[in-house]
Amino acid sequence: MADAKVVSSLMANGAKVGDAVDVSLGGLVDESAGSPVRIQGQIVGISQASQRVKGHAWFHIGFSDGNVLIVSPYLAQIMEPSTFTGLGIDLTDFDVFAIKSRVHFRRGFDDSGFAKTILLWSLTSRSSAPSG
Repeated sequence: MADAKVVSSLMANGAKVGDAVDVSLGGLVDESAGSPVRIQGQIVGISQASQRVKGHAWFHIGFSDGNVLIVSPYLAQIMEPSTFTGLGIDLTDFDVFAIKSRVHFRRGFDDSGFAKTILLWSLTSRSSAPSG
């Protein structure tokens, strides 16, 4: 999820792994972004983005029962599983990945066979398309 204000605030306050967080984030771009959501949890990781956007911290916020939300300072397309591993995320720790994307994820997640099922969601309709 992209929220430059939350990332800037966490950085300005010297946030570190293990710190508790209580933030409202998202809902910034337009109606399609939805309303901001409140996340209460703990910072479980801080990573740097790929070489293309080097120097920007991405915060990993753990919440609820084993969920992790990645917060970046800008919009980014997650196109393949290696984006997560590049951030230090162990893919075997999770059963489900939720990615806000249009179609760019298909090559890395669907065509590669990584995803067994892909659920598509939009503001106007809901559908599911089994992979493979």
